[in-house]
Amino acid sequence: MLLSIFIILRQVDPSELYSKEHMNTLHQVEKFLANADEITTMAADRVLTSNSATATARAKLLAGTSLTSAVTKQSNGSRTAVLTGKDRKLAVEFFKSLTKLPIQGPAKCFFPRHSIFARSKANWLEIQICYECVTMRITSKDNSIKLYTGINRNSRDHADKFFGYKSKNSKA
Repeated sequence: MLLSIFIILRQVDPSELYSKEHMNTLHQVEKFLANADEITTMAADRVLTSNSATATARAKLLAGTSLTSAVTKQSNGSRTAVLTGKDRKLAVEFFKSLTKLPIQGPAKCFFPRHSIFARSKANWLEIQICYECVTMRITSKDNSIKLYTGINRNSRDHADKFFGYKSKNSKA
């Protein structure tokens, strides 16, 4: 608690709190998103894998199938969108908002309802976000990027706009 207050007052650079490896991983993710050939966002009222629409879209993406460019599928309990043009740049900005201080420590529940999936050539990267426990898990196909870390709770304020979907569970 005292550390959180100190961080807010001092505006500490994240590199002062995290290892060089942790910071390098965050920079790798940011670079991957900036150079991705394809970025897809998913949001749901339930855990992504429990919602049939997002589970199907995610399975296709993990199998290497690209979703139709600029497709947006909205169902009763979820939304999947392929980002194009300037919207893709928003993915990098949104990721930066996740990693701004103060960052909460990773928790145990991890029921992600938001995901950013990026593909570049044969590799992919997935960022799964759980706002209940304020945590994200980042994995890449080739396992060069693996991270489980806390996120900035205030990024939730931007999530509904970025994902274009306000879940029933949204407290915003």
